[in-house]
Amino acid sequence: KVLFSIGWCNSLGYEVDEVSPQFKTWENMVHPEDLSQTLSQLNAYLEGKISVYVARNRLQMKNGKWRSNIDAGRVIERDEKNNPTKMEGVDISLE
Repeated sequence: KVLFSIGWCNSLGYEVDEVSPQFKTWENMVHPEDLSQTLSQLNAYLEGKISVYVARNRLQMKNGKWRSNIDAGRVIERDEKNNPTKMEGVDISLE
């Protein structure tokens, strides 16, 4: 489950109720040319291979245009086996 903020949704031209609270929703908004690199950075962070998750990518807005941005996030909860269970993050528009 993913919780998207009102501000994030609005910055992309959506109302909150138009955005399904799923990881796949965000994944589908990432430009296809940027997706592999973005997921690679995210997975490397979640696996502990890098200390910070930061990725530059483009997100598709409701109007179909692409917005350049930087994603950054961190794990804030882990289970008893140290697997990430909760993460928080931000998207910073570069436009």
